[in-house]
Amino acid sequence: MYIEQVGIIDVHKFNLTTEVPGKISQVTAFKGQNVNVGDILLIIDPVENCAIKEDTRIEKLKFDIQKNQAELSKLRQVKVLLQKTLNEESLVRALEINRALLKEIPKIKQDIYRINLDVELKEENIAIQVTRLNLLIEKQQQSEQDNRCEPYQLISPYPARVAKVDAVVHEYINAGKILISLIPEYAPVQVVFTLEFELFKSVSENGQFTVVLPNGSESKAKVVDINSTIGTQTKLTQVPSSSAMQVIIEPVLAEDSDLWQQYDRMAVKVRARK
Repeated sequence: MYIEQVGIIDVHKFNLTTEVPGKISQVTAFKGQNVNVGDILLIIDPVENCAIKEDTRIEKLKFDIQKNQAELSKLRQVKVLLQKTLNEESLVRALEINRALLKEIPKIKQDIYRINLDVELKEENIAIQVTRLNLLIEKQQQSEQDNRCEPYQLISPYPARVAKVDAVVHEYINAGKILISLIPEYAPVQVVFTLEFELFKSVSENGQFTVVLPNGSESKAKVVDINSTIGTQTKLTQVPSSSAMQVIIEPVLAEDSDLWQQYDRMAVKVRARK
């Protein structure tokens, strides 16, 4: 006596996503295609990355440097005028006119000292700003060299068969979108079906199931895992007799895996002798 259930073929897939946003310029992959390691599946023009964004800090630093240089120039002019006031010849002529100038000499010297400190501080600040400016300009130039808007190539990481292509030429896509699904060459392929526990116990002694594919061909399968219908893995001795089991089976013969893969997500019949 046989029992017969309906199962679904499930093939392990690997999804490929894009790391950059942009416009798809070329799609070379198609469903069912066999690809090797390094094969180009599609090409993306990273349009959004092509525009080099100006660093606003550069313009601000340029403005600050010009401002500080103008203030430094004024300080130096004032310093020159004060130093001329202390010139010996000028003092002699001034004293001949007004001896009260002698009282101003200490203050003039103090002003010159203060201006010297301000000049040194300005020069130091300008030197720091110029260094920062040069570093930012160098960084931006390096960024321009690294960001040449070269096309982004999505390649196959291993031998596989293309299961799905969700990409259209001229389509704008965001980073992270799944574009291509691959079935690796040695990807697990399984049939998942549900069976009452009592029935499963009655057929599990034989250890094998027969899978009838949509084309009518048959192949032997073995149980690789069982789960309760609530999603937790169980042991046979722990399952109540009234519960239903999710049974997962795989081909006994490795060559049958390729045949099963062709019917991914399709319904198949599963038979077993009680």
